[in-house]
Amino acid sequence: MNIAPSRFDLVEEPFLGPRLVRCPLCGSHGERRPAVVLQRAPFVEMSTCTACHGSSASRMPTAEFLRAYYDPSRYASYMLSHPRLVDRFAAHVVSRLALPGHADLEILDFGGNDGSLARAMAKLMRTRGHRGRLRFTVVDLFERPSTEDVRYQTVEAFLASEDHYHAVLASAVLEHLTEFRTIVRALLRACHHGAQFYGRTPYEVSLHRLVPGYRVKWPGHVHDLGPRFWGSMLEKLGASGTVLHSAPSPVESRWTAKPLRTAIARALKLPAQVEALVRGPDALSRGGVWWSFVGGWEAVLRVTSATRDGAGS
Repeated sequence: MNIAPSRFDLVEEPFLGPRLVRCPLCGSHGERRPAVVLQRAPFVEMSTCTACHGSSASRMPTAEFLRAYYDPSRYASYMLSHPRLVDRFAAHVVSRLALPGHADLEILDFGGNDGSLARAMAKLMRTRGHRGRLRFTVVDLFERPSTEDVRYQTVEAFLASEDHYHAVLASAVLEHLTEFRTIVRALLRACHHGAQFYGRTPYEVSLHRLVPGYRVKWPGHVHDLGPRFWGSMLEKLGASGTVLHSAPSPVESRWTAKPLRTAIARALKLPAQVEALVRGPDALSRGGVWWSFVGGWEAVLRVTSATRDGAGS
């Protein structure tokens, strides 16, 4: 008999896995330094791996808990629920990737929900004169009927496929993955030689030092990934390539709907945006950002190869 969670802001003992003895991001058995307490009873903290510099929860919610947590009747993406935000973010991603306008392209949107971002990107790219064939594959928990431009796959179908892509999108999804290495290795293997990998993740653990009472978005977010993690990810997961772009992620909220929140978010991101522009992605990948109070990070990686087993197996 399954017992449903009684609340979703606290993960009770029956819905927590064991304390992790290795980094769920890179597989390292090295030191993981405490970063922020997520809940006290039962105790779970976010800790930072000294090998890959990413932060993760010390215990993961069970699959049973997450199925209830992500039930579509109670969970929805803020960005995907606002068409203007979707169109704005589609334009942002297209500008970051700078894909050739004449080529036939296969693009994977992992965690793409109902395909809103994929459809908006396809429409925008054609409006801007893209002359090649465009096909988007959206991978999510639920499979939907495919269309001419967008096909849908479950995560299980994606993991079993041998398809390759010219661009892979993982926007606001990697922070949810309890099986991080398995999924991200599969995404890297799905990249054609020279493909671009766009990732957008929370980078908010430091905000609890700046804002009294700030709560990291646990249990929805089980990882927190900033510039040093993105700089080491390919190597730690058995791939090779380069970091093309690394900077604070764009502000999601709208001036008209949440003016105060939008103003604060933009003000907090500005110092790091200037720093990223001045220092460049290589310096941020090696040494991190001096001003870390940004809430989120994005990176574009060019992937040249990925092994099947990867590092940290």
